[in-house]
Amino acid sequence: GEAGVGKSSFVRILLEELSKNKIIALHLKFYPESESSLLTLISNTINSESTLHLIRSSPSNNLSEIIQIIRKLSRIKITTLVIEDVNLMNKN
Repeated sequence: GEAGVGKSSFVRILLEELSKNKIIALHLKFYPESESSLLTLISNTINSESTLHLIRSSPSNNLSEIIQIIRKLSRIKITTLVIEDVNLMNKN
């Protein structure tokens, strides 16, 4: 979408609503200067305080492990993945 149309505001409101409804929101945000991979961002998001207490284990950057943890989270609560500014993702 075009710059300045309110995408970030929409994401902020979406995340607030998901939280109010007890839905797990794995929120990833890419930044222009970031060299982080998608797996690293997902792993870091899962390691946040809001989800770590539910799974009791920290994922590595291994895709199959991350998928298993997301499946585990989705069995506990409704889970959604919100990716912001994906156009800034490192092409490598």
